[in-house]
Amino acid sequence: IDVFRARFAEMLRRYPDRSPELLAMRVPGALSYGFIFEAEHYADGIVGVQDALEAQGFELQARKNSWSSSKNRCVYTMWHDPLGELPFEVQFHTSASLEAQHLARSSANRINDPGIAPEEAASLRSDLASTWAALPVPPGNDEIGDYRRYGSAAPRR
Repeated sequence: IDVFRARFAEMLRRYPDRSPELLAMRVPGALSYGFIFEAEHYADGIVGVQDALEAQGFELQARKNSWSSSKNRCVYTMWHDPLGELPFEVQFHTSASLEAQHLARSSANRINDPGIAPEEAASLRSDLASTWAALPVPPGNDEIGDYRRYGSAAPRR
């Protein structure tokens, strides 16, 4: 809910001429789904889910492969539902990347709490960085390129 509120507030600030109701329906990630695949089925699983969503009429708007990032490793996709006019997010994880994401979210409040000792916050940040760095990259992941519906020539896989 905190992420939604922050994103909604930013959209209200950026688009003061648009109705809050319209903007609330457009908050990125407000409607989000996640798929978890074993590492050996990760790349093929993503393709299978994308194909199934497209067969149902949903339109891929963007894909970000963040496995080369130092944190929050997964593949994010944004979709458009032409019937309901709602955007939605689909994240693709391995069990390990989902566990790391949960650890990151639960640690964020403690890390940002002004009441904890700086040494403890630094230790939490270090533990989190080690967790992300230790995640094995799923085989075939390098074939999943970033994509933007408008302005991208990246491969669809």
